[in-house]
Amino acid sequence: MMGRRLSVKSVRSVLAVCVVLSPLCGCGTNRPTPMYSRGATAGATLPILGGTGIGAGVGAAAIFDGEYVRVARAVLYSDDDDGGPFAVFSYLIAAQKDPQSPVGQRLREAIAAYAREAPYCASNQIDPQRVNIFVVPTTPTRPPDVSRTLCADESSVRELLFVDYDTARASRMADKAGLQGQGPYLIASLKPLSTLSLSDRSTLLIWDLSAIEPRLIRLAVDLFIDTADRPSALNKISLRQWAFELRNWIAVAAQGWNLSTEAAAAVAANVKGPN
Repeated sequence: MMGRRLSVKSVRSVLAVCVVLSPLCGCGTNRPTPMYSRGATAGATLPILGGTGIGAGVGAAAIFDGEYVRVARAVLYSDDDDGGPFAVFSYLIAAQKDPQSPVGQRLREAIAAYAREAPYCASNQIDPQRVNIFVVPTTPTRPPDVSRTLCADESSVRELLFVDYDTARASRMADKAGLQGQGPYLIASLKPLSTLSLSDRSTLLIWDLSAIEPRLIRLAVDLFIDTADRPSALNKISLRQWAFELRNWIAVAAQGWNLSTEAAAAVAANVKGPN
């Protein structure tokens, strides 16, 4: 696993212009937490995920060079609107979370990978327009102190996100994307899913995880996160390239995942890029 992760990143020389010698962002224990909290500080005001529409903004320090876009995570609370000035929106979507069902088992594994691997950046550390925001919808309203609530050990974060996962809102998002199954799905969009029109559906990157064995779900989400950093501003073409990369890396990872060539091809076939 570690070898695969290093190899994915090592092929991108553009990473040299970013912070690669130490974790980009994170709380004190370098555990991922929700990306944004409410409030504003001096400096440019930028919309961010918060409970009042998108919420108040925070002046962003420029730690991203050029057009490089990096992934960071966000918890979408029930009083948060889906949106913001981000380069791209990624989602973990599932229609139900019964822990005894295949869908629920896959969702739990996907959330575990999300809690472990998706980075957190405080809003004064980033330029939102250089961020691929990776969203998980949850049922509670935004707590008074987001970081204190979820800047915890990995097991606590993943359990909380699974228990609070908002299947109703996720189902509405899936409807917007034109998805018929229960998922889980990994989705990347140039617009918030809640705002999609019928014509926008052709611009989505969608990875249907429903055919992947639960034991491999964490590896699949890891791969999605690993390849989510893009060397340029996101558009329909770059989302298509991302989907192509995912399919290629599935083929590369097949042996380590103990998948036959045929099984790996079936997994890769469930990665759909923009038309």
